[in-house]
Amino acid sequence: MVVKNREVVNDNPNQPELNTVATYIRLINEQPNYIPPANELIENCLNIVTCLSQTVGTEDELWGLLTAVEEYLVRLITSLECPLRNDVIDAILDKFFTIISDPTSDARPAMSVILIVLDGSETEAPFGTARWLEGGPSPASLGTALACLYRWITEWNASPALSDWVLGYMKKLEENEQYDVLIEVSKDNLSRLLLAVHNPTDLRQSNAEVIFHVMASLRETTDILDKVAPNLAVVLNALVADSRQWSWQLLQNVVDITTAMVDHLRGPLLGQDLVSFNSRYHAVITCLEQHMASRSSQFLRLPAWGSQSNMAAAGGNEMAVVRKVGLLNRGTTCYVNSVMQALLATREFSNFVVLHLHNRAYWAKLAELFTKLKYSVSTKVDPDDFYVTMNSPKFNIDIQHDTSEFLGYFFELLLSYEHKMDCDHDYSKAPVIVTYRRRLPPPLTLSPNPTEEEAVVDNNQDEAVAGSSTGATANRKRARKGSSNSRKRQRTTEPPPEAPESFVDHIFGGVILSRMRCMVCNTLSTTRDVFRDLSLAFPEAKKDHIHTVQSLVDYYCSTELLTADNRYKCPACGCKRDVERRAVIEYTPRYLIIVLKNFKFDTKKLTQNKLMSPTIYSHSVTLPTVPAQTQNGYTMYAAIVHEGTSMSSGHYYTLAKTEDGWYLFNDDDVTKCNEDQIQFLRPCNTPYMLFYRRDDVDEALFPSLNEVPPNIRERVKVHNKLYIETVQKLQMTRP
Repeated sequence: MVVKNREVVNDNPNQPELNTVATYIRLINEQPNYIPPANELIENCLNIVTCLSQTVGTEDELWGLLTAVEEYLVRLITSLECPLRNDVIDAILDKFFTIISDPTSDARPAMSVILIVLDGSETEAPFGTARWLEGGPSPASLGTALACLYRWITEWNASPALSDWVLGYMKKLEENEQYDVLIEVSKDNLSRLLLAVHNPTDLRQSNAEVIFHVMASLRETTDILDKVAPNLAVVLNALVADSRQWSWQLLQNVVDITTAMVDHLRGPLLGQDLVSFNSRYHAVITCLEQHMASRSSQFLRLPAWGSQSNMAAAGGNEMAVVRKVGLLNRGTTCYVNSVMQALLATREFSNFVVLHLHNRAYWAKLAELFTKLKYSVSTKVDPDDFYVTMNSPKFNIDIQHDTSEFLGYFFELLLSYEHKMDCDHDYSKAPVIVTYRRRLPPPLTLSPNPTEEEAVVDNNQDEAVAGSSTGATANRKRARKGSSNSRKRQRTTEPPPEAPESFVDHIFGGVILSRMRCMVCNTLSTTRDVFRDLSLAFPEAKKDHIHTVQSLVDYYCSTELLTADNRYKCPACGCKRDVERRAVIEYTPRYLIIVLKNFKFDTKKLTQNKLMSPTIYSHSVTLPTVPAQTQNGYTMYAAIVHEGTSMSSGHYYTLAKTEDGWYLFNDDDVTKCNEDQIQFLRPCNTPYMLFYRRDDVDEALFPSLNEVPPNIRERVKVHNKLYIETVQKLQMTRP
């Protein structure tokens, strides 16, 4: 077993023979109560590392030796007391890195067995204290070490800790912004790594995770497909031929990640550039077309090294900060947290709040929260001060609430105080919500030559009251926010005042035009109502029918017959009649909020239960509009997801697009995600509120900290100072 090893070791007379070391280990293992003196102990450990680095043989051939080494090292680490234990581990890891970073060493993968000294739960800990990392080794040394580890991943399965150690090493390189090292070395080794996947029998799952981590992290790297192309067909064909579940999982990850590479590189291309790309990578594209990409690989949530490298190169630019800030959950405030993250992602809204409404009551608190979410030195912000100021008896932060209802209330709160100064406001008192009639813009021409029938307009058209989602007639397709009785009561009282000019309605407000045709006299009447969201119901459909957001929008605006309790008072007949109704959007909002009413009311349990209707959450939608309204295309930028089976309970989180891609904001836990992740959620995780930006609306970057008004900037600086001081005090009190 050790003949070849003896030959290699004997090439260097200064290296101890493997047989001698193996004999020593076995003797020590036979004396479980004996621990060598410290100096001898460390020297022996270093000799073991050196010998293993040049030990040639298969895992089966070396099994006996490696088992003995593991037994010896585990006994040492569990028997030694600090600080000697730490000294031994540091010495072993220092020697380990010295060897793998030496381009002349040709270190053998058997050496990875010494990683048994690391606790599996602390695989990243050595990188925080390792002297070789703190000393700032050259990029060449870091790259040589990484290349060695990649080679081992493809050759060796006998060291369970190896894959964790490689992932930990890559993470530390990322934290130290060594993206050039990661990209160049990984590109050079990607063909070898990918080819290792074609033999699933010999591939440890943890090693496969390293390979997919590398592939996904390289997905935005220029010419990366040149490294994938040579072996892609071989790998996919081999995995298809193997019918085991493990092979299917490998196949799906390879397809998903490679598809993401193609999508990213091909996405911005047009004309001849696109033709050239398709021609150059025809084999790759054809190969992928034979398989279905799920686009749900967990590895696609990883940040791409290419984009991270570009941000690191931006230096001190505040807008290049990759870190995202979450919001602490105060017990049941996920419904508020999710709304705040979606509003922050509504860039025209959040920018204007910070720059122009920072001195208005309640708006100032929102501006401060937005700025903390962008420039806090912590990764999480405590929103307690902000939530307490709302002081609403209707939305107690200790009770779970509906996000749509809360957002409607929050808009009314902001509208009520849009023209009141922050410095004059007493936040100890509950806010007073003022009920306004929505301000309707002048009507657009319904047609080039409107008929007499089209000119008949219901005199009650302006009675859309703040707090409702839409003022449109409620029926089976549109979620009812109030009853006809409530409308009658409103008509017998003094009408509320007309709303002043509102920034909220400037951003989110639209006008829906409802046309009713009396089924008796054929009189056509219209109503015009302001809306801030569209609440879309799901039509009855076959069990396997798949809805799309676009189909639900079209259903909302389609022609329907209103009968029975939904009959409408015909202005010509003077009484309620069956009517044919059709809705069309007259004014499209700059930002469109869609609420998906994917639930039904359980009359026995008195709860709103989810329907779990299969739905494709369209990234682009088009609103049916009057001919004079030409701006009607929208693109999704955020979604609030409800997790649970009943709308009266569960959990909310947000998916939102930021300057550097999509992120999942789950209270204070923020992770990178793919824009298509919304399509592959578990059945109980259903997008409830979708946020779209009209295609003609330009998105600006969030203002830099220097551009933030002084009153808000100083509060954020105080917040950061307190956080830093708290961290420093904790560090000083640690043993």
